[in-house]
Amino acid sequence: MSDKIDFISNVFLSIRNARTVADLEKIPDDCCIAPKHRMDARAYPKIDFQIRNNEILSLVESGLLDENLNFSTSASSRLADPITKLLYAIAWKNGDLKKLKHIARGVIDESDDTLDQNDALVFYQFGKYLTGDRHQPIIDQHVLRAFGVYQANLNDQDPADYLSLKTVTRKHKALIQMYKQWLQSEDIMEELRTIDGYTYHIDKILFAAGKAMKNQKSFLTSEPLDPNSATRNKRLILTQHARCPELKEGDKYYALQEHIRRLKGAGANEFKLKLNFIIEELAIELNNTCFYSPTAFWTNKSWETLYQVRAWVSQGFEVVQRNVDASEREGEISFRTAARQ
Repeated sequence: MSDKIDFISNVFLSIRNARTVADLEKIPDDCCIAPKHRMDARAYPKIDFQIRNNEILSLVESGLLDENLNFSTSASSRLADPITKLLYAIAWKNGDLKKLKHIARGVIDESDDTLDQNDALVFYQFGKYLTGDRHQPIIDQHVLRAFGVYQANLNDQDPADYLSLKTVTRKHKALIQMYKQWLQSEDIMEELRTIDGYTYHIDKILFAAGKAMKNQKSFLTSEPLDPNSATRNKRLILTQHARCPELKEGDKYYALQEHIRRLKGAGANEFKLKLNFIIEELAIELNNTCFYSPTAFWTNKSWETLYQVRAWVSQGFEVVQRNVDASEREGEISFRTAARQ
């Protein structure tokens, strides 16, 4: 579980250090979140319209929606626009017509965060997001899983319940409120908070991070290290290194892997690399986590999600010391072969 904590801590640290939307957009790559876990922009393009409270009320007044915000039984015969007909048909075919009332209720409630709604909270909150209120994010199980694990770790609580979160229910109402408050807090750079739509980009990051944690059964080996058995530990570490795949040409940290390969070929059992060398000579842009949380970035775990770790683990090396000066953005990382464990 500690590798998942390292992963999510890395993600949130990157968010907290972001000053622009461009900074946020780099985080999935910097944190090595697999594309399959990210929100597909083709399936979920950004919504560029808003729905206001009075628009929903006008649908009720016209009789298209009943007093409970469901489609009236005669609604389909009154649809004129072909796009509206197609979208209605899709909702009908998928059995989703009844979900409309929850979205509509969220729109009507707008910025009211009393949260008297107890079911369909994801759709209800989506309705709030559609109003265009910058304080209303999109939420789902993946976003709340990521945020819940992060909060549990901060408060020295067991994150197991959040890691297993599959359905958002009324028991998560407090967590939803905490997430909204966090998005407006000083944990987010003031410069970023002034940008319209910044929460949408954070939602996308946490969707991907939470989904990655759900789908990744094991971030390391299937067996924990035994503090009382050095021989068994060496076997587990070497097994981990043996099955770690190499990076491919074009991957961000490929040049670092190939440099380590050359050092290995020259017979090096231990070596040090300056961060400036990695940035300038290997042409790798190191993210803020590298400097502000070196133990999370320069780790020997979680190569399934932290792709930079593959650069040394795949070559049979591990990090043994990190000397990093965050204020000067410089430092030196020491490596040695795993066989010396």
